[in-house]
Amino acid sequence: MTIDCILSLILMRKTFEIFTLNFFTKNFATFFCIGVTTALFDYLLYIFLLSHDWPMLLAKSLASAIAVVFNYLLNSKFNFGKVHTMSLKHLGYYGILYVFLILIHTLFNQGLFIVLNNVNIAVFGALCISTFVNYIGVKKFFNHFRN
Repeated sequence: MTIDCILSLILMRKTFEIFTLNFFTKNFATFFCIGVTTALFDYLLYIFLLSHDWPMLLAKSLASAIAVVFNYLLNSKFNFGKVHTMSLKHLGYYGILYVFLILIHTLFNQGLFIVLNNVNIAVFGALCISTFVNYIGVKKFFNHFRN
């Protein structure tokens, strides 16, 4: 093994350590749990509205909008609450942030599908990528609106 290979391996290991320290923190774990809870809430509300004869587009739109509010409240209270005070203005900005995050997710999904030609891998890959992009976006949002 050459010295260049050894240095490359050390650099890759350090990069991986920095990446894991920055992402896999208590904040990320809480964000992930809140995201799963929000997705479940969104889905159950959507199914509930459909079972009460709401049109599909309206049911999904309302469920998603309420889920964004739910996500904002949970992240404000349990994840970033130490540095953030909830407000209607911030909720509006949070909604705008989530519109962009959904657009990014959709573009990743479409791009992966075009490259891989496999819908399941594209959806899963886009979900994984979007989780990290969403975390960075939400973390920056709450840091921007610090108390």
